[in-house]
Amino acid sequence: MNLRANLRWTTVCAFVVAIHFCSAQTWAAMMITAFNSPMTENFDTFAGTAATVPANFTWTPDGIGGSTTGVDRGLFDTATTAYTNNNGLYALLYSSNSATDRAFGTKRQPNTNPDILAWSFVNQTGTDISSFNVSWDVEQYTQGGRPTRIDLNYNPNVAGATQAGIVGTTLTTAQTGTPTTGANLPGGTAPGGGPPIITSRSISISLATPLADGQSIDFNWITTGNDPSGANAHFAVDNLSVTAIAVPEPAAVWLVAIFSAAAYMSTFSIRRQVAFAFVNTTRVRWRT
Repeated sequence: MNLRANLRWTTVCAFVVAIHFCSAQTWAAMMITAFNSPMTENFDTFAGTAATVPANFTWTPDGIGGSTTGVDRGLFDTATTAYTNNNGLYALLYSSNSATDRAFGTKRQPNTNPDILAWSFVNQTGTDISSFNVSWDVEQYTQGGRPTRIDLNYNPNVAGATQAGIVGTTLTTAQTGTPTTGANLPGGTAPGGGPPIITSRSISISLATPLADGQSIDFNWITTGNDPSGANAHFAVDNLSVTAIAVPEPAAVWLVAIFSAAAYMSTFSIRRQVAFAFVNTTRVRWRT
């Protein structure tokens, strides 16, 4: 192999390595470095394309060919835009409420395969994590004939997904007169519709096995909806928040117990002194 070929091969290898590291950085997990400090995502820079899915997230569409949820649909402002029946990935917006507040949205292909949005983390606190607080909003932007479920599960250290205990079923408000036809929500100014229906959800999760330092955990928002026949509505998740909760050290628990006991004894002493003073006052009055 001559010098020129060597140089070409070196350039190709460097390019491949650069792509690999750039890709790894783009989709790297978020580092958990502190307790009781919420990590949040509001999707306000999301543009309704796979390329603009935020870092630390993985998007897995339903995987069915044709007009699938994996198709990039871009921005859909339901305050100013007529209803669209195209399935796909959307940045959903209601500009009459806010010109910048976007949500991670989909209009599902009617099949049994779920759409999954996964948020990945790695424990870098230097100690175990035993519990998390998780909150999010489910937002409905249009209406149709099918109920859409957005559930949450979590997968610590790739041990297998565990249902978080909240199964979010939202029955769409079907269009009057044509219950299987999709449409914008009631209200607003044509060609747009009314404001989104927002349901806030939260849960505290206690892990069966503490997440050791260096181990990973995924939180998965899973969208499903296939029956009965009809149109699927545009649904989204927004304002995601994940907080690692510190477990009190044994010494701290003992200190709390000691201070609580001291406070109780102090209160008891004060009550005793008040009662004693009351008895003495009563005796003085009786003698008088």
